[in-house]
Amino acid sequence: MDPPARESLVCALEVLNYLGAMDDEGNLTKLGEIMSEFPLDPQMSKMLVPREALKVADEAKARFGHIDGDHLTLLNVYHAYKQNNEEASWCYNNFVNNRAFKSAENVRQQLVRIMARFNLKLCSTDFNSRDYCVNIRKAMVAGYFMQVAHLERTGHYLT
Repeated sequence: MDPPARESLVCALEVLNYLGAMDDEGNLTKLGEIMSEFPLDPQMSKMLVPREALKVADEAKARFGHIDGDHLTLLNVYHAYKQNNEEASWCYNNFVNNRAFKSAENVRQQLVRIMARFNLKLCSTDFNSRDYCVNIRKAMVAGYFMQVAHLERTGHYLT
């Protein structure tokens, strides 16, 4: 019997990741552990897991949510990650991708080095400051002003 083709294996791992059964490091998640007990394919197994069992992940996500959008939500997660000493166990317990945050930290350090090389001032606002969110939004608009739209009373967006 021949081993499965590499493409088939990669596809199977992607399916498990998309279903939330496997994290990006190849470890089974809590959901994946439950799903693995059923003698079914992954999609069918996930259908049988009650929504209440998945509520824990949703509650973890809600703890970090920010009213001003996904960017600030991700910054909330990043600050919590840093406050918890970048622990892999914290990531696992909070349904956060540890590898993605390690990669983000590497990119951040690279950006800091480039800014230093060009003598660009690092402008950081304390995370607990009232101005933090406003300053983040101002910085985002400086680069992405062309993607800004205004919702008119008619329900249409004006760019």
